[in-house]
This record gives sequence, C-alpha cells and structure tokens, in this order.
Amino acid sequence: MAGSNGSKELSITEPMPGDHGFFTPIQSPPTGSLVSMYDENLSVPRIFKSITIRSTTFQNQIWISPMCQYSCPKTGN
Repeated sequence: MAGSNGSKELSITEPMPGDHGFFTPIQSPPTGSLVSMYDENLSVPRIFKSITIRSTTFQNQIWISPMCQYSCPKTGN
C-alpha cells in the first residue's frame, strides 16, 4: 500500500495466536533475531545466540531494564 506521497505504509493485521486480551502483531523475523545481512562466514558472538531459561527461549542474551518509572499519588504530591 502506498501513501499519498508515494511512501510505503506498513500494514500489520495478522495477530499472534492465542488470546492476549489486546492486539499483538506477529513479528517476523522475531524480535532479537540475528539480521540476515550478518556475514555467515563469521561465528556469531555468544551474546547474540539464543538462550533457554526454564521453558522460555529468548532470541538473544541482551536485556534492557525500563529506563524511567515514576509513581506518585493521585494528588500529584
């Protein structure tokens, strides 16, 4: 689909399987996957290899904590 200025618009309409209570699009490739442009002749650094913790598999070993979190009572004090 093209916008009025000729740019391509991203249309994500296929939801993830399962009932999440909100719309979550299928991510292709999955978030954290190694980019296909990566030189296949080089070994993949360990931090970018998938890791399984208990029954959950993560695409890589990089995590970032929330950057900011604020909390205050309804009065704003």
